[in-house]
Amino acid sequence: MKRLQPAPWRSLLLAAVALATAAFPASFSALSLNRDAILRGELWRLWTGHWVHGSNYHLMWNLVPLVGLGLLFERTLKQRLWTLFLLGAPMISAGVLFLQPDLPEYRGLSGFLNTLFVAGALRSAAEERIRGNRAMEMIYIGSVIGSFVKIVFEAWGGAPLFTEINRLGGVPVPAAHFLGGLVGLLGLLGKYSFVQPRSVDLPETREKGRLPI
Repeated sequence: MKRLQPAPWRSLLLAAVALATAAFPASFSALSLNRDAILRGELWRLWTGHWVHGSNYHLMWNLVPLVGLGLLFERTLKQRLWTLFLLGAPMISAGVLFLQPDLPEYRGLSGFLNTLFVAGALRSAAEERIRGNRAMEMIYIGSVIGSFVKIVFEAWGGAPLFTEINRLGGVPVPAAHFLGGLVGLLGLLGKYSFVQPRSVDLPETREKGRLPI
């Protein structure tokens, strides 16, 4: 009997933190990614700024994709999702502050969503390659390329494709999305790349007790 897909509890936990943050608007000033505050040494904002959102509409458009990506990729990423957030969030934050010196403040999970998507899709592509399913491998790789094309198009057009800019409570920052995608790509680097699975990592291999060859 096929086992039920486990709930994406890591993604749900991140979503719960963002919801809890939204319930206490008074906390926004202490948590958002604020340039002056960072320069004063309030480095926790490199992480917490991703939990703060400009409006409930902005929050919804971040949490729904977060849970969706968890359903798609959390089974293959597992605890690597924490690595992506703990290392990726401050890299995105620092990159945004460096690339946009005129930006006083940044809020939202959208940059990290691109990290999660790229890393999850690339690891899934690698798993399909091990299985010999070249078609699915190419679909995953194509989706990653498509995500970067979307980011470039939005930056060129000056507006997001799927959201209403006047309801976001702020101005979109395509640089954060691009940096998030780059952080996902970093998982490909190095001898012990965490997005590159071995055959023993595949669920069907573990369930059948096969060893990698």
